[in-house]
Amino acid sequence: MRPALSALAITAALILTVTAAPAEMDRAKLAAAQKAAADFVKLAGNSARTGKPPRQSDPKVDALLGTVFDTSAATSPEFSDLPRITQWLANADRVGLVYMLAGTGTRNLAAARNPKIADRIARNIAEFQDEYGRFVDFQIALAGFMLEAVRSKLDTASEKERANRKFQAGFVQVAGGIAQTVAGALSTFSTEGITGEWQRARLEPLDALAPKVADVLPKEMREKLGEMTLEIGDQVSDPQIKDRLKALAERIAK
Repeated sequence: MRPALSALAITAALILTVTAAPAEMDRAKLAAAQKAAADFVKLAGNSARTGKPPRQSDPKVDALLGTVFDTSAATSPEFSDLPRITQWLANADRVGLVYMLAGTGTRNLAAARNPKIADRIARNIAEFQDEYGRFVDFQIALAGFMLEAVRSKLDTASEKERANRKFQAGFVQVAGGIAQTVAGALSTFSTEGITGEWQRARLEPLDALAPKVADVLPKEMREKLGEMTLEIGDQVSDPQIKDRLKALAERIAK
C-alpha cells in the first residue's frame, strides 16, 4: 500500500530541477483546498482512537471533501508547477490518512509496519471506501498532472540538459514518485471488501492515465507497474475486471 505522504519524497528532486518561475495555477482553489483539509482534520478529532472519521453522508463533510479533492486548480500544468502539485497532493494525504488510520491508535503511517495496524488500515479502506475512492481518484488525477508537467519539460529540454547527470537523477526521482502514486492506487484493488463497483469506477481514470504513464515513465518502472497490475488482476474475482486490469497492464508496460 502506498504511504500517503510519499509525494514529499520527490521534493528534493524538484528543488534541484525546477528553476523557472511557477506557472499560474488557481491559487484561490489551492488555498481553499488547504483550509478544507485543515478543517476536516480538526473535525476528525481523535478518530485515530475512536475509529469514527467524518463521513460524506454529512453534507458539511461532503463539502469539505469536495473542496480538498477538487482538481480544477490545474488545467495545463507546466514543469514549474511540480512543487505546487506535490504540495497539493500532500495536503490531500492528510485527509486520506484520517480514513486509513481510524481506530489504529496512531496518526503515524510508519506504524503500518505493525501487522495488526496494517490489517486495520486494510479494513478501514474497505469500510470507508466511498470516501477513500475520492482520495484515490484525486491521486490518479494529480499523477496525470505530474506526467504532463514532466512531458512538457522533456519536450523542451536541450540535448545538453538531457545529458546532465543532475537532470537525469532528478527525472528518475520524480518518475519514481509518480510510479509510487500509481502503484498505491492500484494496490487498493486487492483490498478485501472493496466492491466491484468501486474497482470499475477507478479503472476509468486509470485507463485514461495509462497512455501518459507509457509515454513518460522509464521502461523499467513501466514494466514493474505492469507486473504489479497483473498480480492484482490475479487476486480479483470478477472476470471482466480481471480482463480490464490485464489490458491496463499491457498499455502501461508497452
